[in-house]
Amino acid sequence: MTLEAFQDGALMAILASAEGLYRLLFSPTSRTFYPYLLPSLIVAVAIEWHQRRRADPASYPSTLFSRQTWLGRSAMSDYWLIVLNAAVLGYFLSSFTGSLFESLEQILPRQTIQGQSEFSGFLKALLVAAILFIADDFARFWLHWLEHRIGFLWEFHKVHHSAEQLNFLTAERHHPVSAVYYSIGFFMIAGLVNLLLINGLIGQVSPASLLGGNLFWIAANLLCSTLRHSPVWLSFGPRIERHLISPAQHQIHHSDDPRHFDRNFGSTLAVWDRLFGTLYLTTSRPEPIRFGLGEETRHYRSPWQLYWTPCLMAWRRVRGLFLLPSGFRRPR
Repeated sequence: MTLEAFQDGALMAILASAEGLYRLLFSPTSRTFYPYLLPSLIVAVAIEWHQRRRADPASYPSTLFSRQTWLGRSAMSDYWLIVLNAAVLGYFLSSFTGSLFESLEQILPRQTIQGQSEFSGFLKALLVAAILFIADDFARFWLHWLEHRIGFLWEFHKVHHSAEQLNFLTAERHHPVSAVYYSIGFFMIAGLVNLLLINGLIGQVSPASLLGGNLFWIAANLLCSTLRHSPVWLSFGPRIERHLISPAQHQIHHSDDPRHFDRNFGSTLAVWDRLFGTLYLTTSRPEPIRFGLGEETRHYRSPWQLYWTPCLMAWRRVRGLFLLPSGFRRPR
């Protein structure tokens, strides 16, 4: 490799990393999009103020606004992983998605509907948004479930579950292999939904819409979804949680307590967990939770470990059984 090629590659990595960090706050497809953060911060302040009034502040556990949550070892690993992943994958994924979308647009026939009124056009857009939102949410559930069911994928997904403190950016704590896995899965489902449903029933809709924000996605994220990766306990109560995943339900998913294993895979809708028997309901009373992988967490505490350990463990697993025993989430 020449010096010029190395410099060009380094510049591309820096630009990709900067773009990735920018999108975290300014892209509506990101859960940390700044308009989504505001209601979460307001609710977090109200909850913690209320709980501090009812408890001895000296014995109050780590909160969203504590140093450990944002500057602890686990949080620093989050930041390193986000920056490194953006540099390594940013350019590759953007090029890959652009090429795939161009290919899908050439393959899928274009259709137009003549004589639509403004009202019927709005209903069509609303129906399309609903179909895309439901398909996207089911895809997230299914891809997530597979990460816990297939041993090879679980080794890389452990990176996300190894977080010992949760903050808003922990949502982006993923191994590059997991990021590629999700990207390919979403693109395949986007094309399938377009081809089998939207294109046939409603008319041509760009598959990019599956990855873009819509009315339902925005509404879901305004329901304090950012607090899912935080120490702030926000339960919607059993009635609502049978339909929508609350922040408390996702915190249960991150628990290292065996009774919480393989629960609440859903992203927004709880209906998938209810159908597949993985739903865990919470109440306003916080449950004592310790985040992480238990004793195994010690192998995932540095950026180097977060990159290398999953590769080593996945290679070992390839030589053994590919599928985990039913209901087994944390293999040793």
